[in-house]
Amino acid sequence: MDKEWNVFADDEFSVDLQIKASRVWAKGGSKPLFPTHTKSAKVNVIGALNNITGKVLTTICQKIDKFAFLKFLKKLLKYYKINQMNLEEKSDGYLIFVL
Repeated sequence: MDKEWNVFADDEFSVDLQIKASRVWAKGGSKPLFPTHTKSAKVNVIGALNNITGKVLTTICQKIDKFAFLKFLKKLLKYYKINQMNLEEKSDGYLIFVL
């Protein structure tokens, strides 16, 4: 019996939400207001693309590390109703997981 394969392309990224002032038109001698909610912030995202369906699954996390990635993998497994996952860590640092 052939097994169905789910192939995912996974990636993570961070977006720095920093305020950047730029030139504006203002009355001579006045100081333009530059209202903001925060000085700076950062958003970390982990996501996976299902190469067959095009469905993208993402999660936002405080920090991108192995714990956040494993939590994301559990979310991915739950979404696709996959009950088993085998992890294999290679000597070059790559983590291979077989569902």
